[in-house]
Amino acid sequence: MNSENLISSTDLRKALGTFATGVTIVTAQSGEGELAGLTVNSFTSVSLSPPLILWCLASSSESLPIFKSSEYFAVNILASDQRTLSNRFATRQYNKFNNVSYTKGLGNTPLIDGCVSWIQCRTNRSYEAGDHWIIIGEVMKLKTTKKEGLIFSQSHYGVSLPLPVEENETEIPDELIYSDSESYFSLLFQAIHSYQENFEKHQHEIIESDYEARVLVVLNHYQSTTIDEMCKVIKIPRNEIQSMIQELISRDLIEVITGKTITTFKLTQAGNEKSVLLLNLLGQHDEKINQLLGDDTYPQFKSNLQKIIDWRY
Repeated sequence: MNSENLISSTDLRKALGTFATGVTIVTAQSGEGELAGLTVNSFTSVSLSPPLILWCLASSSESLPIFKSSEYFAVNILASDQRTLSNRFATRQYNKFNNVSYTKGLGNTPLIDGCVSWIQCRTNRSYEAGDHWIIIGEVMKLKTTKKEGLIFSQSHYGVSLPLPVEENETEIPDELIYSDSESYFSLLFQAIHSYQENFEKHQHEIIESDYEARVLVVLNHYQSTTIDEMCKVIKIPRNEIQSMIQELISRDLIEVITGKTITTFKLTQAGNEKSVLLLNLLGQHDEKINQLLGDDTYPQFKSNLQKIIDWRY
């Protein structure tokens, strides 16, 4: 291979991360009864006739022997309230299915409760490509609900919501776009989209990634901390935080402090300068919201937002 065609895995991961996808957990059971399940977003359709889908599995995965030998597997498409399950099955921990409610499908494959859809497949073929295996399945059975699906993009979760109609889209019937435009769900997400659009165009002048910004702000607060502590605060998968930290180290924004028993991370001078700029930007936008809502309304608005955050239906 020509060296000029070599692409760094970090750059490729970052580019692929801009492609928003749904989130699935692919499951199977071996002939001996051993269960396998892992979080996958490299899932796509191949053909409608015959009905074929595919997904990709790392060659280093401990679950590879089960998926290669199983006659059946299932694609469990996650709902928006199943982030915890996504994180659980994205790790290498054992007993992933402990306390997870599921029924048995074809070949005793686990069908996880509460998903948006379940696609049960017979393995059609599998073959190795690079550092992954491509597994193609023939769809045998499926079931779909009307739940909101979970979305993953640029290292964080989200849900879909129609954007406001633009002038060149006026031919789209209003009822198709705004059928729920006055619901709390729609209004909250339109407000979030509007705030992000205003905020991120300024934040991206300081640092490109939203979650890299959060890492810098967290380190500004704690001075130095571990990856485990950052996972608790930022609440995204550990491997994603590790990748961001390595990227920030390479840009001389974070430095590693190696102790006898623990490794921590702290901001460099350049990292601290960026974190201060980010905190100042947050303060400026808080002040803009304060001016927009008025001094009397702003505290109550923040209190009401916290009530919604803490609410459990």
